[in-house]
Amino acid sequence: MYYSRQIRDLVVRLYEKPQVKGRIKDIIIDWPKGEIKGFWLEGMGLWKNPHFLSFNDILWINQNNVLIKTTENLKKTKNIDKNQLVSLWYGTPIYNTEGYDCGTLSDILWSYPEGIIQGFAVSQGIFKDFQKGWYFLPKNAVDNKNVNKDGLVLNDNFPCFYEVIRLTENNEQLKQ
Repeated sequence: MYYSRQIRDLVVRLYEKPQVKGRIKDIIIDWPKGEIKGFWLEGMGLWKNPHFLSFNDILWINQNNVLIKTTENLKKTKNIDKNQLVSLWYGTPIYNTEGYDCGTLSDILWSYPEGIIQGFAVSQGIFKDFQKGWYFLPKNAVDNKNVNKDGLVLNDNFPCFYEVIRLTENNEQLKQ
């Protein structure tokens, strides 16, 4: 499992050559499907136009690099739907159906190589984060139909209290 913040700023390289083709600037998600669509690469080349890298065009992701076979599938993009960028969602409040503030979205956890969102890391304030860590909220807890920047709303059957998780260096989940 990966945190979305782990992927940002990774170098994108060609598989057969050690040639750098860009850096990941942000992750683009498909909220209704609950999966990663691809990555927004910071500008490459002379004109520094941003590019879109589809999740399906990735050969391998590790802690230092994202490997791709070719640059032919990289698409120049000027108009990205900002609501699909993960970083714009950091700090979004999370509410239950009664309107109780359950915390703020700190990160999105997703599986590799499937690209499926597994859940959300939720902060309940700096002091609680320091004491216990972020809380884990499973993907099915959020109502995907009502996703907007004003806040994420939990489904009826999910309270604001969930298990604490931490990830090891190998991205294995430790439950506490």
